[in-house]
Amino acid sequence: MVKGQNDGLKNEDAMILSLNNKTFSELNDNLKDFLRFLTNDQIEASTKISCEKVTGGSELKPDINIIIEGKNYYVSIKKEGGGHSVHEENLEEFILYLKSLGNLTLELEENLKRYIWADGTLDGSGDPHKRIGREFKTKHPEICENISKLFNDPKYKYLLLERFLFLGKNPNLPSAEFIYLGNPSKGLYATKEEVMDLVTDPLNRSRSAAVPLGPLTVQARGKKREKNRGKIQLKWGNLTKNFTDIKKVSNHYFKLD
Repeated sequence: MVKGQNDGLKNEDAMILSLNNKTFSELNDNLKDFLRFLTNDQIEASTKISCEKVTGGSELKPDINIIIEGKNYYVSIKKEGGGHSVHEENLEEFILYLKSLGNLTLELEENLKRYIWADGTLDGSGDPHKRIGREFKTKHPEICENISKLFNDPKYKYLLLERFLFLGKNPNLPSAEFIYLGNPSKGLYATKEEVMDLVTDPLNRSRSAAVPLGPLTVQARGKKREKNRGKIQLKWGNLTKNFTDIKKVSNHYFKLD
């Protein structure tokens, strides 16, 4: 397990420890604010909170389930700092998903493979010393443009972002309803609707990514590391800025007495 993943799990554990088997009155102001947001301010000082890790592996998008008076609130937890990897998936599995949406041309399928394998082949069998990373955009702008055009097509953009951020790969598993960015002491948060409005806004687009999907970056997972090859990865570099923007226009950050 890499350091970033380990830190993320520790942060999830800290959130659970801070919430589970507590009454609302026992929480710090930040978590009180968050739970008032979840419940639309319908929570009493004596209300008992339960919180548990959502199990099911990497296919799941929610990390924790907060239970308040019998209602489940599925939350994806992000830790501040770093590049914020929000989704990983085997390339072949993702291609099958794109085919299920229709209109995946052979040209686009092959360009996706060229982009993810980045060694001049469609299956990763090329010379490891000839793999290219950041310079792919400069050397193959037409491939990047071809992929980006499909990802940002209004017919597919919402579906892809929803899959990467909230639904995950398995529609039969619980999906995330909220994203919380931070730790038990300090956090930014938003509903699925707020996040989807932001990431699907045509003006909110990564300018530096070879293949952007709204503010997200579409890239290969570890082009240089064999065990991570053949995976598509989505990163959200401006996550903190974007959530700060949501906070500026949101009315769900309560002023606590």
